[in-house]
Parts: sequence; structure tokens; C-alpha cells
Amino acid sequence: MELAVYRILQEALTNALRHGSGGPVDVSLAWWGDRVDLRVRNEAASEPGAERRVPGHGLIGMRERAQLIGGRLDAGPDGSAFVVSATLPVRADDGLRAPATDSPREFS
Repeated sequence: MELAVYRILQEALTNALRHGSGGPVDVSLAWWGDRVDLRVRNEAASEPGAERRVPGHGLIGMRERAQLIGGRLDAGPDGSAFVVSATLPVRADDGLRAPATDSPREFS
């Protein structure tokens, strides 16, 4: 599961670099007792056609990686930004379960 979090974050940041405006990228990572929530947000490029400069399979790969471990990934425009959001389950056999709590361990 840790590898899925790492690879999804890596690909989302790569997409922000390739297809974004070049401005800041906001990353939110919250490790709950039963899941990890990941969100990457960047301003979309304002240049017409810029989002299609380098075609690839990044979004498909991120979604498949999330689904393989029972998670979900959504990606798309949100106003002038592009957002990738993933929720990935933490299984008891991962050895990564956070202590039960009503608030996540957050990393920004």
C-alpha cells in the first residue's frame, strides 16, 4: 500500500509539472486508521492545448493502481485547477494501521 501511495503521488506531481501552469502544487496526505487520503491540486495551464502536449497513460495508471488495492482515484478539473484525489485502504496485514482516532495524521 505504501508503494501505491508513493507512485500515485509521484505521477500526480509529474502531471502537475508537465501539464500545469508552473505555479505551486498543493499536496495533502492524511493517514487515517483505516485509509490514506491523498490530494494533489495545481493550477491548469492557461495556454490553449497545453494540457495535451505530452500524451500518456498517467491518469489511467494511477486509477488502476488505486483500484488494485481496493481504493478509488478521481482526477479532473476543479475551476481553474486540476485535482487528483485518492482514497486508499489500509489493511490490517499491511502493518501500517494508525492508532484509532477521530483525526488523521496529516502531512502537507
